[in-house]
Amino acid sequence: MDKSRKLRRYRRKDYTQVVEFPVEIIGRDGVVRRYPFEEAVRLYQRRYASADVRYPEPDVARAERGHCQRRIEQLRQSYFARFGWPSVEVVDGPQDAATGMAGEAAAFLRRCLGDHYPELHRFVISLLEKRDDHQVFFVVPPTTDDAEVDAPMGHFLLYTYRFTDAEGERRRDAFFEFIKVLDGLRANGGGDLEVLIAFHHTSDCGLALTASRDVSIEAVGEIQVDDLELSWTNEEPEQPDRLEEALVLVRRGLFEEALDRFVSAYTEQHYQRVAYLGATVIGDLLGRDEEATTAAIMGTRYFPGDPALQYHLALNHLRLADHKAATLALQGIGRWPQGEACVALLASLIEMESGDINLGAQRMREIDPAMFRTDTHLKRARKWLLANLSAMRILRLTALGGSVLSLGYGLLAWLSGLTAVGISGLGLGLLCLVMRTGVRRAWKRQLSVHLRGSVGRRMNLTSTSVLSRGADDAATQ
Repeated sequence: MDKSRKLRRYRRKDYTQVVEFPVEIIGRDGVVRRYPFEEAVRLYQRRYASADVRYPEPDVARAERGHCQRRIEQLRQSYFARFGWPSVEVVDGPQDAATGMAGEAAAFLRRCLGDHYPELHRFVISLLEKRDDHQVFFVVPPTTDDAEVDAPMGHFLLYTYRFTDAEGERRRDAFFEFIKVLDGLRANGGGDLEVLIAFHHTSDCGLALTASRDVSIEAVGEIQVDDLELSWTNEEPEQPDRLEEALVLVRRGLFEEALDRFVSAYTEQHYQRVAYLGATVIGDLLGRDEEATTAAIMGTRYFPGDPALQYHLALNHLRLADHKAATLALQGIGRWPQGEACVALLASLIEMESGDINLGAQRMREIDPAMFRTDTHLKRARKWLLANLSAMRILRLTALGGSVLSLGYGLLAWLSGLTAVGISGLGLGLLCLVMRTGVRRAWKRQLSVHLRGSVGRRMNLTSTSVLSRGADDAATQ
């Protein structure tokens, strides 16, 4: 799609609609997927962060960032409209109402306390203190005389941090330092100080919830939250390792769930090489090109020069038909003995689709199929491609032979005075030449379908064996 069409598409988007949750989002592959509130916000924040890399044109990248930011605001405002309550609006001051922090706060409180307070909308929330780094809100639950309602009493404090302005980095550091201090107080008893219950953060904000000592700690400690980005500091058993969960799910063939765990793993801990590898490998297998590309881009930033991540970044660019970026990514791969065949295969595909088919085919024939020891599907892909190249070559040679014979016969008939026969022969010869060109174009279209079509038709150019090797390498680092 050209630049002007892309920009027109951004301008036509509507951000005024109040969406439902889980929200439906259409991926690049045309598949509609359903995301809960927190995951939808996280998806658009990842797209915002990778816009400059995914879109080389500055105007398009800027439009993509603006689109993602407005979608995030729409999601937050929609969540508040559907699940918020009036007193939460105090979290957004008059100058911040458009950002939808109240929606984040409402979701956070519902996830933390909703099971223990059936009438969460009766909470009274008021601004207690405003500081340079954050704001503190006094959160008072409703009183009840119903002995059957087992809800913790006391009060809570909600801390909100914004990371969006020039002070964002400093405020982010202050947020995590604050969490460490409260966590340490809880571990050491803390006397009569407040207790950290939960905290949550995204790329543009941080939230922390504390409770007074007169809250029933046992009741609060029973709260269970499924949000992958909510971190809990109560005395519950340690949360299972996201990366280990993902690898187990891969072995079971549960790829959708594994992809979510991989993304959560590298979101929570940025130096998780195998998490980036897993997300880009599984994302490619599932046709989730957006998430696969984001994982590959982020992985190569944290692990520059890593050959497996560079290879998958090149593959993602090829899926998006960005041949120049794919070639540059392949050129960044250093010595990688176990991946030489993969790199050669990908390079030949790039050459065949964007340059000289014959040169790409020659490079592919030079690949030793024995090098695909664990990736047998790549060996099958090479075999299929070579067979189709041979078929195309035969058709083109046949068309060329037919054109030569027809043109020669037509010219001879024309010179012999058989005008009608000559014209027919010349016409047939020209038709054969057109068919020869058409065979080449049809083959390229077929290759494009197998590179970036639907999941059922696209060529599998990666494998979980790369992930296994990556896990082994990571264990030795």
